[in-house]
Amino acid sequence: MMLQRWTAGTVVGLVSVFGLSGCVGGGGDGGSSESGEDCAAPEAAMETAKGVLDDTSGAEFTLGTDDEVDGTGLVTADLTVVRPDAFRGDFTVQTPLGAGSGEAVGIGDTLWVKAPPLFTNWTTVDPSQFNLPDINGLLAADGLSTLLVGTEELSDGELQRDEGDASRTLCYYDGTVTAEQVGAVIPSAGGQDFTVEYAVDGDGALRKATVTGDVYDTGTELTYVLDVPAYDVEADIQPPV
Repeated sequence: MMLQRWTAGTVVGLVSVFGLSGCVGGGGDGGSSESGEDCAAPEAAMETAKGVLDDTSGAEFTLGTDDEVDGTGLVTADLTVVRPDAFRGDFTVQTPLGAGSGEAVGIGDTLWVKAPPLFTNWTTVDPSQFNLPDINGLLAADGLSTLLVGTEELSDGELQRDEGDASRTLCYYDGTVTAEQVGAVIPSAGGQDFTVEYAVDGDGALRKATVTGDVYDTGTELTYVLDVPAYDVEADIQPPV
């Protein structure tokens, strides 16, 4: 999508240990759409979305795939991430031994997990051994927001109803990013270019990002969907006891 900064690779690794079940969403809702109308120009939209991410104190994220994860990988995650570099959340991961669930807390370069029966108590874990995503990279200056403005071949925005909240409309933009760029959030990314779709609300905030590509560098494409239901989140995240 390391016991260093909690990156997508870190979450993906954790995923391998405990299994995450997640929600995935598509861009369209099956309703009528108007290409470009009432949507900002693609580059301007990405700059605005980047600014919203860079300015927020914290955010809630959900990450998941409906695809079959072969081997070890993240299935779903529900996360609260706050600046400068802390998060907590629940995960479901797929491993060669089956799916599993757990909790995680990350502060700086330290990751704690609790995932019975493997980890019945809070245990410090090295994320790199689990091939997890960089969770703190979701708000890092060189993470998700940089990915937005680095996207190439951006399409004009397409205005559609939000399938999760029919009372609002979102502008959807398609584009491509390199595996190296995706690596800022998902260190395990490999292969060729990834396709992406971003959904931006009327205030210019990113609400959904759909990424398709060789997430685990295995030669198999998977699609992961990242939802951002809340911004300006504040939370006092402390080491678990």
